Amino acid sequence: MNSPAEIAGHVLTWTNVLKELAGLAKSVKDLGSKPVSKEEAAALTQRIIELQGMIVTLQSDFLQLAQTNHELEMRISRQDRWEAEARNYRLEDVHGGVTVYVYRPTSASAEAPHWLCPGCFSNQKKGIFVMTTEPMYIRKTYKCLLCSLPIQVSVVPGDERPRQNG
Repeated sequence: MNSPAEIAGHVLTWTNVLKELAGLAKSVKDLGSKPVSKEEAAALTQRIIELQGMIVTLQSDFLQLAQTNHELEMRISRQDRWEAEARNYRLEDVHGGVTVYVYRPTSASAEAPHWLCPGCFSNQKKGIFVMTTEPMYIRKTYKCLLCSLPIQVSVVPGDERPRQNG
């Protein structure tokens, strides 16, 4: 990723190239009908070629900056979406020290009650716990769909009661 100093350097280079191109254009115009020596023509041609090379390099740098900017915008967008989603969950003790992220939507939702794995949640992933034992057992075993973390509790999602803090 380019630093602000590198970006400022690119802008300065662009400015210098444009000034030099304007100067070359004025020189060519001033020559008008005057005869030009082969050496002068060769020098102008060489400088024009050098400036074209600089322009190509600057265009490449600009494209890289545009791509970096796009990637940063996408990263910010993903982070914003995750933060909005994360507001629907609360870390709670659902049974004897077993903590999970409990779905507590901030507005009306059609999603079924569920729990998320704290480890996966800290990595911005929704690892949903699913029951792996028969529901008739008093202690139910759940497993995270993403990391396979097992937990044993005697409640089911939606039946837990949030504990009051403080």
